[in-house]
Formats: sequence, structure tokens, C-alpha cells
Amino acid sequence: MRVTPQESLDPRAAARLDRLRVYVGIPGALLLFNSGFFLVRNLLPNYLRDMGLGHLAGPMQGLLPATALLLAVPMGLLSDRFSPRKLGIVGLALFCLFAALVYLVGDGPPPVAAMFAAYFLVGASMVVVNNSLRPLYLKCIGHTGQGVKLALFQATVMIGFGLGPFLSGLAFRYLDWPIHVQFRLALPFGLLGLAAAVAMKDASPTPFSLAAYRRSILRRPVLIYLAMVFLNALHFGIEAVCVAPFVKAGLGLDDWGVGCYFGSIALVLALTAMGAAWLREHATNRHRMWIWGLTFSALFNISVALVTEPWQFFALRYGHVIADAFMIVAGFQIIAAMFPRRRVGGPLGLVSLVQTLGILVGSLVAGLIVDWQALSPHWQLALPFVLTGVLVLAGVGVQVALRERF
Repeated sequence: MRVTPQESLDPRAAARLDRLRVYVGIPGALLLFNSGFFLVRNLLPNYLRDMGLGHLAGPMQGLLPATALLLAVPMGLLSDRFSPRKLGIVGLALFCLFAALVYLVGDGPPPVAAMFAAYFLVGASMVVVNNSLRPLYLKCIGHTGQGVKLALFQATVMIGFGLGPFLSGLAFRYLDWPIHVQFRLALPFGLLGLAAAVAMKDASPTPFSLAAYRRSILRRPVLIYLAMVFLNALHFGIEAVCVAPFVKAGLGLDDWGVGCYFGSIALVLALTAMGAAWLREHATNRHRMWIWGLTFSALFNISVALVTEPWQFFALRYGHVIADAFMIVAGFQIIAAMFPRRRVGGPLGLVSLVQTLGILVGSLVAGLIVDWQALSPHWQLALPFVLTGVLVLAGVGVQVALRERF
């Protein structure tokens, strides 16, 4: 009978290895993937503008959520029915394929069709990785200290939002890399993430009934939560189109400044997530944290309209991401509380579908407003933030009026 290396260890060593594979392997793989993914996503609008193709920023960023519309729920269901670890490996391999193709790009822009096809790989990898590794983590952690475990996971993953963009800024400042060369940093992140995914712990597949999923989802609290997820996701799509150009064109920062901005944002998100975890465990409930996080996130978005100086923009965005961190930590805990762990992949896939639908709408609307010539350059980039802030505040008002708690 074949004995695995883990089975040859004594029980305590095997338990330690299991904890490493769960609490380091899974968040580490997602952190590395996010670092490469957000490097690509945040560089793309400025790259297209530099190539004279700024009008493609909205449609191309919209391709990411459009891909999720097709794949999010099937991938969520597959992560319950099959090995989520193997699905994560497939997703990271797709991202590595895209990152390898980037090395073929020269000084000029590739054909538009080729750019869309390659970016589809990014979208597919995003859906597969997120809808396999997040359910896998929820399935592998115990119920003891759940709030801290979920917050640690979120904090680790959040670092990936800014690590890649920060390193691309370093490459611009100290190596004088143009944008099309900065994209090449995505491949090391993808390969390291793939190695981490191979080392992750897996979860046993669970037979599922679609009727059971339907009963879990068609409940009033779940439907209200999904509606708020959609409204809040509008601003993620707007950020994908507007933030990098606002920081670069609107505030006059170079690629190094843009990289520092995204790196600092990720650090603030991660540190705030840890603070939110402590507050959630000792002083407040997830519903209150969710409501206040959404409210302040929306108010800070609306305040972008008042920006005239770089320091004002940074102050408002730091306030916004602090509120976002509280909202994200609370939202992940709401999902963990709403659905059975063994088949949480399907519901997470649905949440991802609704979220990415909001991102799609947000990115397309932002693309239209950015190209609206009747507006000043300031309002072309600020108006989308104002609109999404107003919509989220309206949704919060409705949820409070309905007295629905999660």
C-alpha cells in the first residue's frame, strides 16, 4: 500500500503541516494570484490610453465581469462537486498562459481581437481561482476563532490588491520599464501562485442537490444581501476604469506614484481588516459592521467630486478603503453564516455572479461617462464615483427601512 509523505509523519507534525497547507497555502496562492491580476487590471487603462486606445478601457474591463457571468455559478457548483484544489490549479495555469503571451508584445499595441482574447484568459482565471480557493478555505477552517481566521484570510488576500501594482511602479522608477514591459511581472506571480496551489490542502467533494441550493438562496435575507452586493459592486467596476487614469492624468502622478498609491491602499486594507476582525469579535456584530461599512464607503465615493489636490484624493480614498475593509470582512462572515460549509461553493458562485454583474454595469457606465465630451476632464472621472455612492446610500436606506438583519 502506498504511503504518502504526510502519512509518514507523526500526528502532531501532520497536523502542523495541515495547518500550513490551509492557513498559508490557500491565502498565499490567492495573494500571489491577486498580485498578478491587479497588476494587469490596473495597468491596462493607462496602457490603452498611451496607445491611443483609451475608448477600449471600458469594454475590456467589462470583459472580466462578463466572463464571470458565464462561469461563476458553474465554477462554484464544481468546487462542491469536484476537487476545489485542482480547479484552483487550472485557474492559475490559465493566468500563467496569459502572462507568458505578454512576453510577445512589443512597443506597439497588439491587434484588438488578440487583446480581447488574451484578456478573456485573465477573466476566466479570475473566476476559476476565486470560486475554488475561497470555498476551499471556508471548508477547511474550523468553527473555533472563525472571525479571526476569516479576517486573516481577507487581510492576506487584500495585500495582493496592491503588491503587483506597487512592484510595477518600482520597475518604472528604478528600471525605467515602459508599461508593456511592466506587464511581464505577472508571470512570476502566476508561477509562484501555481506552486502554492499545488501545496494546498484539498477538501472532499460533496454530492449536491440543486433543490437544496435553491432553498438556501430563495430566502429574504439572502435576496436582500445579493441586492446590496450588486449595488456595492458598481463602484468596483468604476474603480477599474477610473482610478488609475484619475491618479495619473487627473493628479499628474507618474507610474511610480500610481504604484505607490495602489500599494499603500492594499496595506491600509489589510491592516484595517485585522482591526475589523478584533472589533467583530469583541464589540459589534456583522450586520452593524456591514451597514456602516457600506455607508461610509459610499460617502467617500461621493466626496471624490470635491477633489482639487492630490492629498485630498488620497485622504478620501484611504477613508473609502477603510470602510471597504469593514464591509468586506463583514460580507465574508455573512456568507459563512448563511450557508452550509460543505456546499458553500454554489452560493459563493452566485454571490460572485451578482457582484461581477455589478462590476460589468459599473465599468461600462464609467467607460461611457469617461468618453462624454460635454463633461470636463475632472467630472469625466469623478461623476461615476458620485453616482455609485448615491445608489449604495439608497440601498442602505431601503435595507434599514426593511429592518433586515444578517
